[in-house]
Amino acid sequence: MNSAKNIYTLLVIGIIVFTKGFGQDPQFTQFYSNPLYLAPSFAGAIDGSRISLNARNQWVGKGLGAPFKTISFSFDHYFSSFNSGVGLLVMRDVAGDGNLGVLNVGLQYSYNFKIFNTMHVRPGMYLLYTQWGSTMPTCDF
Repeated sequence: MNSAKNIYTLLVIGIIVFTKGFGQDPQFTQFYSNPLYLAPSFAGAIDGSRISLNARNQWVGKGLGAPFKTISFSFDHYFSSFNSGVGLLVMRDVAGDGNLGVLNVGLQYSYNFKIFNTMHVRPGMYLLYTQWGSTMPTCDF
């Protein structure tokens, strides 16, 4: 019993110490307008091509300094001869006065498995490049 408790304690400490936290992801109110941001399985979810451009300013004029600004662009296409969809997602998020920002550029791939005539499963993969940055001299601590 005591050894199980020690293993559990070490496991919890290991998860806390060795887990990276990256903060909150941007939230879009019209999530259906930005499907590739939700999941890579939406790449090629419609027949043909799709382009999406979204922008948001959060907490403008609330006395919190500069607003959080996010812009995203996505493009995806379904290739019926391969039962596959590919997508490109580019997103830039800048938070507040310190210009704490993140740039994400990702390629997505999904494959459409037909289970029955009316049932499909579409798993997806996402290859992502992320760049973090800030202008620290403008921050107050």
